[in-house]
Amino acid sequence: MDPSLSAVRASRAVEVKWGIHPAGNTRAVWTSDDQRTTLALLISGRFRLDLTVSSTTLARQGDYVVCGPGIDHSWQAEKDTVVVVQSV
Repeated sequence: MDPSLSAVRASRAVEVKWGIHPAGNTRAVWTSDDQRTTLALLISGRFRLDLTVSSTTLARQGDYVVCGPGIDHSWQAEKDTVVVVQSV
């Protein structure tokens, strides 16, 4: 992507991340009072998301989860995983 567009990929309005997580990688600390809407899309692997309202596992390519403002989370890569995350 053209470097001049980097502000479009991560700004106060939107953030897009490509995450590569080895098996066992975890976010042990929960987010706190997250006020964004977040989409996590599984590209490959197996990825468990623990949300304040439930837990879900992204297991098949294309599985995704959307959580809204006020839903905090932590996660664990159960296998080597690639995810795309967008927050607005």
